[in-house]
Amino acid sequence: PNPAREELYIKNIDPGECSLQQANIYTLLGRVVTSECMPTGKLSVNIKSLAPGVYFIELKTGKGSVIKRFIKQ
Repeated sequence: PNPAREELYIKNIDPGECSLQQANIYTLLGRVVTSECMPTGKLSVNIKSLAPGVYFIELKTGKGSVIKRFIKQ
């Protein structure tokens, strides 16, 4: 994955199909470092306060959830 510095932009969420409800960010050890409720239409997460490293983001929608890995520079 491409490294990010300040914002993670979420693609492939079709508001007509499902809406993004929550984004949780975890360390490699599984500790939650941030959890954010996503208002309708918001498709980015601020990661400015995270230390550089590898993290996982869990995206929850009305149809389920998906977890992706990302790198914070």
